[in-house]
Parts: sequence; structure tokens; C-alpha cells
Amino acid sequence: LFALMALWQVLGLFRTGKGRYLPLTAVFTALALMSHIQWGVFTIISITVLFLVHQRTPRTTIYMILTLILTVVLLLPWLVTVFQVHSVNLYMNVLFNVWDVHTPLEALFQPYTAWTQESAVAVLSVLALLGIFVAMASQRFGLVLWTGALLLLQPDAAFTVTALPLALLIALTLDHMMLP
Repeated sequence: LFALMALWQVLGLFRTGKGRYLPLTAVFTALALMSHIQWGVFTIISITVLFLVHQRTPRTTIYMILTLILTVVLLLPWLVTVFQVHSVNLYMNVLFNVWDVHTPLEALFQPYTAWTQESAVAVLSVLALLGIFVAMASQRFGLVLWTGALLLLQPDAAFTVTALPLALLIALTLDHMMLP
């Protein structure tokens, strides 16, 4: 929930260019990181992809830097407390001991049950794959970049964190190919 709220706020920041979205973006990003490290990483990857695909202006770039600084300031007390109780090695293992590339690559080449956990007919997986082609044909590379970045940068949680971009790819497929 915190990750989605952060993405909602950052989209508002990119669409309007107004700094009123900055504090809540930082708060929700920090809460996502504090509540579950994988969703925090998802939030950071997603905000980075959104920053890359949206029209960047000097103002939004400054706002993103300020958001990063505010997020770190909000996280500092929590980080100090966590690192006093647990060692840094615990979190380094969580963050860097997940590079099993087999899982996301398997999901890309065997999509029938890997992505959506469907037991028989993989309708959702096929619709998501079609959505990738529709997005690329309509030059909407953001969803494809977002899905690929999550698969490659979070392979341990690939099936969980790609649910949102896959749902959007399915919606894109239904919008462009199925509905008149």
C-alpha cells in the first residue's frame, strides 16, 4: 500500500510539476522501505523508471533530489535503530544474496504458469505477453522497461512485484486489441 501511495504521489509530481507532492512521496517511500525491504526496493525501482520515461524538467529533477534527501532523513532514525539491534550483514544478505537469474529468465521464456501461477490455461500470461507487444508497437516503453527492470533487479520477488505492471499490460492488451 505504501509503495502504491508513493507511486501515486510521484505521478502527481511528474504530471503537474508541483512540489506539493514531494513530502508525501518521501513519506510513503520511507514507509514502504520500513515496512518491507522488497517493497521499498520495488518503490525505488519504480520511481526511477517513472523518472526516466516521463518528461523530465529541471524542476522535477530538483524535486526528485529533494525527495531522495527527505526520504533518507526520514529513514535515518529507523536505520540506526535496526543496525544497532541487527548487524548490517543481515540486510546485505537480503539485498545482495538474491541474484538467481534463472527465475526471471524462466518466467520470460515459460510464461504460461510462472508469472500468474495459473494451473491450466495461462490466459493472463498470454494477455501480458501480448501487452508487451502492444506497448512496444504503440511506443509506450515505460511498462516494458518497468517490468524488465523489476524482473532483473528483484529476481527473488519477481512474481510478486511484477503483478502491478503485468496487470497494466493486460489492461493495455484488452484496451487496444479486444475492445473497439
